[in-house]
Amino acid sequence: MDYKKSRDYAWRVLAKCKISSLPVNVGEICRKEHVRLVTYREGAELIERLQLGGHTIGNDAFSLKRLIFYDDTKPVTRQRFSVAHELGHVLLHSPSGATVYNREMSSNDDPLESEANVFASRLLAPLCVLHELNVQSAKEIADLCRISMIAAEIRFERLQTVRERDRLFRRTRGYGCFLMSADERRVFKRFEEYIREHRKH
Repeated sequence: MDYKKSRDYAWRVLAKCKISSLPVNVGEICRKEHVRLVTYREGAELIERLQLGGHTIGNDAFSLKRLIFYDDTKPVTRQRFSVAHELGHVLLHSPSGATVYNREMSSNDDPLESEANVFASRLLAPLCVLHELNVQSAKEIADLCRISMIAAEIRFERLQTVRERDRLFRRTRGYGCFLMSADERRVFKRFEEYIREHRKH
């Protein structure tokens, strides 16, 4: 899995699409990236014609070229992550056929699925923004980013890890580890006003 590629691409997409507040509008990003969103119900005829019905069974979403089909009967938090995950496949992997599955993250995921999950989590819950908002719990992340508690808990665990690294950097190097990347700094710049208005002291 190429973690850095997925993370950096999520930052670039946020900056390119001029996203400046939470929750991230993933539908707006899809429109700006010329990716069409279709619910399973809206796309039923097309799904049947392309013989992709099997992809809808036990699967929250799948993509085909620049189309993302998704199950709108799932909770909105799950729909958002599923669409972001499939957007990751479209932008990172340019699949020629339909993607295979989309469900809760697993340690057994193959590298492409892991990359799509990294992309989705960084797109919907950028750590530099959560850190500057002084977020202190997974519940806060779930509410701010409109993602599931499972996804928020994974993100909060990562936030704590990076905050610890940031403290170590400051002690040993004299500077922190947030905003070291130009891509991350561009995201942060876009969110500065939002952070000022919503930061918890």
